[in-house]
Amino acid sequence: MKKYNATVAIIALLLSTINAQDDLGSVLKAAESKKEMPTVTTSRVSVESKPPALKFGFVDMNRLFTGYPATKRAEETLNAEKAKAKSELDQRNEKLRDMMIKLKNLSGSARENLLEQVRAFDKDVSEFRTNREKILQDSFTKMRKKIIDELNIIIKEISDANELNVVYDTSGMSMGQVPVTVYTNGVLDITDACLEMAKSPVKNQKRNQNMTYENLDGE
Repeated sequence: MKKYNATVAIIALLLSTINAQDDLGSVLKAAESKKEMPTVTTSRVSVESKPPALKFGFVDMNRLFTGYPATKRAEETLNAEKAKAKSELDQRNEKLRDMMIKLKNLSGSARENLLEQVRAFDKDVSEFRTNREKILQDSFTKMRKKIIDELNIIIKEISDANELNVVYDTSGMSMGQVPVTVYTNGVLDITDACLEMAKSPVKNQKRNQNMTYENLDGE
């Protein structure tokens, strides 16, 4: 009987040892899996910085354009081209009128011959008028583009000096003929500064060294 009790005790001890080893293995395995699993957090951390505020400015492009010295020089050249075209057109119209007067006093084949000449010359006068108008319009467009490009350079220089991000034109009109800018308060107007720079002899000479208006028909 004693021998039987001893055997039972040994078996119980072995079982408890095995169970203890299993528990230890489970603990170690759980610890390993816990180590491998990524840590999840429900808190949201924002590292985004607030964007800097934009700085706005205004310019009166109409005032700047009319007050720009190069505009006056270009207008003088354009007006001279207009006067020349008008003089040439007047000469053609005068010749056409003389031909019409002669036509009234002729008859027969002489009248038919002159009438044919009148029709051809009248067509020539019309083509001359159309061509000159196109040349003058092209000259005006080129002149305006050159000046606007130059003014944009000046506006950029002044804007960069004042760290402006956006510059609006206060003289601009919408399609409904309503000013695009209807109200401003405490916003920098750079028109005077741009005009001062535009009229500066030294800066103006350097900026305009490649911009001439003597011949608006060419590039």
